[in-house]
Amino acid sequence: MAAPSFKSEVTVTDALLNSRHSKLWQQHPGFDDKDSQYLVAARRSDGTVAIITRSLDDPKPGSITAVGYFMKCGARKEWTVFFANAAAFNAALAHPRVDDPTVEGSPLVEESANEMLYQHVCDK
Repeated sequence: MAAPSFKSEVTVTDALLNSRHSKLWQQHPGFDDKDSQYLVAARRSDGTVAIITRSLDDPKPGSITAVGYFMKCGARKEWTVFFANAAAFNAALAHPRVDDPTVEGSPLVEESANEMLYQHVCDK
């Protein structure tokens, strides 16, 4: 049986990834740093959420580092997706690692930043 498809909550573009002023980005609940942000890109009916996190000045000042995560609400695991641009993220969204039976996912570490993000996103 095929997994349900994602329903986009935002259109992920390079402009969005690089926008320092978009209201779509929210303060990451696991960090006090205002430049650590996240957005929910898409959700599925089975509780899987596609999230992008970013840091605005890491590793060099003025740059943006973004990382994607698939988290399945109720499973307490994450599947990390590294991507260079919006096209790569959207390709990963079309074929998510969470659906690959050879990729197990990593358990969330209690009280970690990603566990706080999981609780924040999955409790909504």
